This record gives sequence, C-alpha cells and structure tokens, in this order.
Amino acid sequence: MKNIKRLLCFLLAMTLFAGVSEYYRPASPVKAATVSDDDIFVDNENGTVKITFTAAEKETILILVDVPANNVKANTNEAVRYYYKLQEGENVVNVPLTRGAGDYKIRICKVLDTGKASVLKTKEVKLTESASKSVFDVSNIIVSYTAKDVYITQAKKLVKSCKTESAKVKKIYNYIIKNYAYDYELLSVKASTSYYSPINLNTYNRKLGICYDISALFSAMLRSVGVEARVVTGYTPNVKEYHAWTQIWDSKKKKWYTVDATYDMCLYNNKSKKKYTMVKKDSEYSDIVYIY
Repeated sequence: MKNIKRLLCFLLAMTLFAGVSEYYRPASPVKAATVSDDDIFVDNENGTVKITFTAAEKETILILVDVPANNVKANTNEAVRYYYKLQEGENVVNVPLTRGAGDYKIRICKVLDTGKASVLKTKEVKLTESASKSVFDVSNIIVSYTAKDVYITQAKKLVKSCKTESAKVKKIYNYIIKNYAYDYELLSVKASTSYYSPINLNTYNRKLGICYDISALFSAMLRSVGVEARVVTGYTPNVKEYHAWTQIWDSKKKKWYTVDATYDMCLYNNKSKKKYTMVKKDSEYSDIVYIY
C-alpha cells in the first residue's frame, strides 16, 4: 500500500511540475481577441499582475511567467518559468512575481491539439524592489482569498485574542493540524490531471487536502491576519515525494522560517509517537522548486 501511495505521489509531481515544459514549443501564431494588452495585463504594483482573459470551452489556456534569470541560483532545482492554467470562461486572476526585483516576461498561450503552444499575448513587467516586498502580503492565483471568505472569517476569529505575530501563527497552525486530514483519494484523482491548483474554499469545507491544498489554505489564513507567508514546493528528506510547505516571515528576526503543516497534520492524525515541532530545520527544506 505504501508503494502505491508513493507511486501516485510521484506521478502527481511529474504531471504537475516536471512535465509542463513539454507543452511550450513554438507554433504558428493564433489570432487573439482584438483587445489591447493594457486591457489584459494590469500591474497591481504589489508584486502581482492582474490578468483578465476569457477561455473558450474545452480550450487550454496557460499563463507562462519567466522569472529574471539572475534571480535563480545556479545548480539548483529552482524553476525559471511558472505555469498557471486558466478555467473555462472569464478569468480575472492575480499572478504573483515571486522571485524578487527584475524583469519578468508574461505570456498567455493556447495549447493546440498537437501539444504545442501558440502565444496569444505577451507582457514584460519590471518589478521594483519595493513592490517585490509586498507580494507575500496579498491574494494571488494560488494563495487566493477575499475578506468575505468563510476561512478568512475563521482565521480572524482564531487570532482575535493574539497579541503577537508568533501567537497568530501558532493558533492557525494548531487549528490546521487538528482539524484537517490528508486526502489520498484526491491525490489518486489528480495524479492524471495537469496544472492542478488549490481551491481554498473546497479545502476548508471538506477539511481534506493534499500538501499543496493545506499549504495554500494555511498561507491564505496567515496573510489575511497580517502575517507574511508563502507556499513553497520542492523536496525534503522528511517526505519521499514531491512536496509543498509554508515559509513564514519573522518580522523581528527579518528572516523566513519553515512550517510543514501537512507533515505535522499527518503525524497528529495518525497518533504518531514521533516528536515534531512547528518550526522545521531550514536545511531540510532548502531544495526549492517553486515559490508562490
């Protein structure tokens, strides 16, 4: 049974992240809608770009974001391109620019039946140092939320009596690990689905999720109460498969620290005798691929 679960996790990781580069190959241009780039791309000046685009039924539209080359460490697994799939119908999404100040290239592409992709619209955005510091304070396509969302209301209730930033983190962390569980059924379904993205409302209502879901919900709840947080995906010796966790900004120490709510949630639910602490060793979570 363990081997089956590991295989499913591996297939999911390969489908969601490793294989996406195969879709982006030059192809003949596809005629785009007669609207200006200014109507499609809006720089929010907070580290995110609002993209408004309508995808037809059964049409695969991808947003590709190339990060500044000099912001990616050499000889690492860090991604130089990010991929986001739009839903059918009108999309209004905030795409994060998470790799620091510099020049980002954003493309909207249509995936053709051949598997190749044609660029519909392109925008280059220069992210300033000041704007880059705001990106982990706001909602985006992965860490998505609004003030009216029920899980944000829950977060505010949880931290109502908290006096410090660390107290807020611990309160929401404990709520997550004690009230949520790993969704192995979802994992098996999504193993054959490309470009899976978390939907925080679904995770909150079902009280189930894979690591990506749990990390996104945790980060959204933290951001909504004034704590900078980001979803990170990559590899850790604590989990044998491709994984997602959360990094939280310590405003006093001026540094990020790592919290793996999914890992601790599983230990808690399984009544494991293995001891764990909320804050993990950064050295065990340094093999980062994507940051959201």
